[in-house]
Amino acid sequence: WYVEEGDFVQKGDTILHISEVKSEYFDPQLVERTGDQIEAKSNAVSSYGGKVAALRAQISAIGNEQALKSEQAQNKLRQALLKVESDSIDLEAARTNLSIAQAQYERTLQLQQEGLKALPDVEEKRLKLQET
Repeated sequence: WYVEEGDFVQKGDTILHISEVKSEYFDPQLVERTGDQIEAKSNAVSSYGGKVAALRAQISAIGNEQALKSEQAQNKLRQALLKVESDSIDLEAARTNLSIAQAQYERTLQLQQEGLKALPDVEEKRLKLQET
């Protein structure tokens, strides 16, 4: 203390000098440690920047994947619709073949009953009808 109780002071007068009492309280490496902390925080900022970039790339990749999956699903739907159409055509062809085989069998049977066709011809048409 530079002044005591009751002393008059002017603006700007030094009234007290603060200092450490023990040298053990001083940190001789304070500046170095503070620099290390600043560097560590700077590295953390860089690291988070890299993480943000990686997450943005991941979001973009997921968006692209979603578009591709949607396109794949559309293709599968088109394939299924075309398969249904193809199966419908096959079914109609099978019905037509059955109708033809039935008519041929009945004609051959009638001709055999009239004596114009042999029994092996009737058996051949019956077999073809069963295969159809």
